[in-house]
Amino acid sequence: MSIRPFAVLVAASLALWGCGNKPEYRQFSEKDNVENTAPPEEHHHAEHGPNGGHIVMLGHDDYHAELVFDATNRNVTVNLLDHDMTKATPVADGVLVLKLEGAPEPIALESAPQESDPEGQSSRFTLAGEKLPESVKTEEDLHGKLELTVAGTPHAGEISHDHDHGDHDHAAHDDHDHKE
Repeated sequence: MSIRPFAVLVAASLALWGCGNKPEYRQFSEKDNVENTAPPEEHHHAEHGPNGGHIVMLGHDDYHAELVFDATNRNVTVNLLDHDMTKATPVADGVLVLKLEGAPEPIALESAPQESDPEGQSSRFTLAGEKLPESVKTEEDLHGKLELTVAGTPHAGEISHDHDHGDHDHAAHDDHDHKE
């Protein structure tokens, strides 16, 4: 067999083999981007702290504050907690103020270190009920901000009373406990 007919046979074989199953092509769009289909990890926070108080995020998740309101004497206690909201987080020379909506001036809380706090640091701050405006009768009446200043840097957070009760009016009924 000469080389010429062999070359023609190889060329014909390759041509037939390559034309059989032609793949289909399509354009990719943003819908095809599977890299971003998983939901982003969210940092969830508990609504209540270890002492039953409301959690207030101070700054960009810099500090966690647990605001505890005593309904019998209207005293307020704020506990600074760690990132997991399980242990006290003391700060040195921290100043904590309550800025209530409608109040003319911020109300300073007093440092009340716990026994476990290192010397010169505090993870607990208190406010006597008589220093609150008369309009504050319950925890639900606390509307405004908490502002913690540590080393000259303020860390503020909104006081919110979201209880996962849905969209209903708390004033319209008092037939259940709002602490859950």
